[in-house]
Amino acid sequence: MMYEEKWGDIVSLWLTEDFKLPRKKRRTNKQFFNDLIESGFPGSYRTVCNFVQEWKATHTDKGEVKDLGYERLEHPAGEAQLDFGTMEVEKDGSFVDIKILVMTFPFSNRAFGIALPAENQECLFRRNQTDFKANKWSTYRYTN
Repeated sequence: MMYEEKWGDIVSLWLTEDFKLPRKKRRTNKQFFNDLIESGFPGSYRTVCNFVQEWKATHTDKGEVKDLGYERLEHPAGEAQLDFGTMEVEKDGSFVDIKILVMTFPFSNRAFGIALPAENQECLFRRNQTDFKANKWSTYRYTN
């Protein structure tokens, strides 16, 4: 609610202004909430507290307002990320490194891994064709 609508921008502006004031003159989360309610805010006090806590963690450093470069990540449903990795497994009594392709779905925090003979485009595309046919997925696109 705070990120999709105007309320987050309003509170961010208030927090930026408040950090210029001495500590004792700054507004509390309760005061932010009451001011938002007067403006028609439909959310809860807990929503405001969570937003203020996240904002302070990503925009302040030792009491000073700084943009620390953190950005809230958005994970649309149905979007997946692919990455190669190396995994150590036991084969015939000795440890061997194998290549794996890991597909993660950040929206649901699910992940799937499959062992591949090599770490190259041919293996990636061949494996994805098999996955998409088996799961009846209709479309996919590759981005860097």
